[in-house]
Amino acid sequence: MLYFWTLSKITPYFLTIVGGLFLTYLFSKISGRIRFIRFFIWAVPFGIYFILKPIYEGDFSNNYREISLKKGLISSKEDQLLVITIPGCPFCMASIQTMKQIKKRVPTLKVKYLVCSSDSLTIKSYSREINGSFPISTTQNPTEWAKICQGKFPSYVLVTKNGTRIWSNDNFGSLAKDEVERYFN
Repeated sequence: MLYFWTLSKITPYFLTIVGGLFLTYLFSKISGRIRFIRFFIWAVPFGIYFILKPIYEGDFSNNYREISLKKGLISSKEDQLLVITIPGCPFCMASIQTMKQIKKRVPTLKVKYLVCSSDSLTIKSYSREINGSFPISTTQNPTEWAKICQGKFPSYVLVTKNGTRIWSNDNFGSLAKDEVERYFN
C-alpha cells in the first residue's frame, strides 16, 4: 500500500468523527429539541481519542534535508537507511520497533544502526533489542555524525544513488515512512 503509515495514523481520527456523527444521529432521534448538546455528543469521541493519542507536529511531516556525506563516513554506497543513535537514548531504542515493522513490510529495505560512540560496549542494549534484525555498529566519527544530525537523535539517513536525505526524529512522520517504503518497493 502506498500510504500505509499515513492512512493508519489518520484512520482512527476519522472513525471517531464518524462515530460521533452516528451518536448525534441516534441522540437526535431520542431528543430532537436539545440542539446544542448534539455538538458535544459529536465531539466527545474525537476529543477523548485526541486526549489519549494527540496529533504532534511531526506526525504527518516529511521534512528532510538533502546532505552530502564526506568520503569514508559510510562503508557502503548501496541504497540503505541508516539510523543514527546515541547511547542510552529512549527514543532511539523505541525506533527499533518501527524499523522492524518497516522491514517486515519491505524486506528489500537495508537498515543499519550506527551508535555515535567509539566505545563498543555502548551498543549492547541496542544489540539485545535489535536481536539480529539489522546490523549495528559504533561510528568511527561520532562527532562528525552528531554535527550531521544537528544533535537530534535518532536521525534517519536515506542513502541512495540519487542523493542522501536526513530526517530528525520529530520529522520522520508517517509521510516520511511512506516515502522510504515507496523507494525500496
